[in-house]
Amino acid sequence: MVHQTHLIYQALGEPHIETEPCKGICAFCGSKIQEGVKLENTVSDAFTNYDLLTDRTASHVCVACNACVREPKLRRMNFIAIGDSDESDAHIIYFKRDEIERYLFQPLPTPFIFAVTESYKKHMSFRARVNYSNKLYYVQKEDTQILFSPTKYKDIFEAMSRLYRNFSKNAIATGCYQQNFIKKYSIQKFIQDEAIIKNERGSMQFNLLLLAMNMSEEQLKKFKERKANQETKKNGM
Repeated sequence: MVHQTHLIYQALGEPHIETEPCKGICAFCGSKIQEGVKLENTVSDAFTNYDLLTDRTASHVCVACNACVREPKLRRMNFIAIGDSDESDAHIIYFKRDEIERYLFQPLPTPFIFAVTESYKKHMSFRARVNYSNKLYYVQKEDTQILFSPTKYKDIFEAMSRLYRNFSKNAIATGCYQQNFIKKYSIQKFIQDEAIIKNERGSMQFNLLLLAMNMSEEQLKKFKERKANQETKKNGM
């Protein structure tokens, strides 16, 4: 089994990193190393995750962990790191929030790491878990690991998406719907879809699906029209 940072380093193309001789283990992953990068040259003054180190007394970091900590895209973007296998060559995929749905339900070559961010600033590489199955796998959502089954949550996500055409994300998240919107949607359809999702509401998986939900073309069009009208009024003042 491969360590998460080693898989990500492989997916990054194993960029060259200057090292120096050392003895001991990597402060992050705990692997034995004879050369590495000083820990103080790997983390910045803003680094606060010392509690996640394997050995806080270790002086050096291996090239894989150094690359993961120093690569800003691994904090600022959603990513999937895919390891080298019979199915695929090692590579990394950076993707936007509106692409989360696509990758959640698309079978990925194993092994892989799946990470999504909301704050665009947290380290996820050394928190993430390597997945060896695409039927039941972990998504690293910032500092939280979420066990996800595409088969189980596909119907739930589709019901949420249907509701999202008529209700806000906040209404779906809280279960507080406006009665006039329920009538517009159809009471029978509302009861059916709400029954599908209600037992999952509040779960980590449910919140991940909320993040993955995208506006329909009609919603997006109306949203852009509202933004344009707001800009027109603003510039006219």
